[in-house]
Amino acid sequence: MSPEEKATWLTQPAMPAPSGVEPNFEHPKSSFSYAFPMYLLVFIISNTCFGMKMFAQIRIFKQIRFEDWMLLIGWLVYASAFFPFGTMACFLPVGVHQWEMLNERYVRNLFVYSLTFPAYGIIMIFVKTNILLQYARLFVPNGLRTFTWWGSMALIGLNVLFYTGYTFSTILMCIPRKKFWDPTVEGGQCLDWAVLLATGNSITLVSDILILLLPQRVIFKLQLTRSRRLGLSALFIIGLFACLSSTIRVYYHIKFLEVRTDNTYFLGKIAFWATCQLTSGFLVACLPAVPVVANHIKQKDWAIRMASSVRSILHVSQKSNDSEPTNNATTIGGNKHKHNVRVKQATDLEFEELVRKTELSSLASVSRNEMDWEQRRHEPV
Repeated sequence: MSPEEKATWLTQPAMPAPSGVEPNFEHPKSSFSYAFPMYLLVFIISNTCFGMKMFAQIRIFKQIRFEDWMLLIGWLVYASAFFPFGTMACFLPVGVHQWEMLNERYVRNLFVYSLTFPAYGIIMIFVKTNILLQYARLFVPNGLRTFTWWGSMALIGLNVLFYTGYTFSTILMCIPRKKFWDPTVEGGQCLDWAVLLATGNSITLVSDILILLLPQRVIFKLQLTRSRRLGLSALFIIGLFACLSSTIRVYYHIKFLEVRTDNTYFLGKIAFWATCQLTSGFLVACLPAVPVVANHIKQKDWAIRMASSVRSILHVSQKSNDSEPTNNATTIGGNKHKHNVRVKQATDLEFEELVRKTELSSLASVSRNEMDWEQRRHEPV
């Protein structure tokens, strides 16, 4: 195609509009109004949880484990590649039907989406490896090779192999690569990228379900406090949301395979739910550190003074609304002998100091207690 012919092609509609539909090329309907705010929100949440996780490992536990390095690499790819590419996709704008754009915008859409595919695969390698290594450390006593340990190791190997192949496949699905987003490129060849992406996301769904179910047998048998069970329930719900996100992505892939048209609309939907799944993965990996950091901050002197000041203000406000300044207590003998009883109360600062002495220093004891229990369970009677 000559340069003049390509210039003409770029100004033509990317796809014929359905019967009875009038395309709006200037101001097409898109998902930008909710997609970009949600994208920023999940990025902020992911970064906050990741920051608390790293703070807990560096400042509280003073130890960076191998799985923490895996998470760090995944976050670097997420922050430096996936987030910028996703932001570019939002401003295309995202979710526009192919019949409401010219070929120039269509080419730009496919180019941006082609950047997100390998970034997603790389992030999945490291985030899922981190989660499974945490399983092997938290739910398996030292030195034992339980079903959970073998399952974690097997899933790590399978996930690394699969996502490595998936990443290279998305990079090389068209040769030359430019042919993916520019159909005017002559020569070369492409894989059936719609089938490739649908297959990859279907395997991702199976992987998410297996990772969710793997520790449930151990968790069910653990003797945990109510608060710890609630924390594990929160992680379970987030894991369910990751599976739901993968399921919705597979649904849109199936719909896309049925029509084989309107690429930009379906890729926008798939990318949105991929972002939700990535966020769920980071939350599952990082949320256990949130109560550790909160407990650490609560024990700081400035936090105790701040809490004491707030409680004092609330106490003064409540006291000013109280009509009786003292408490009247009645003796066992009846109402004819009444005495003003002075109730001795600890100050807020004393209360906080008491809490500091009696409270667990961190939730790191969770893994130790669980490991001790598992070891006792395996000892002969």
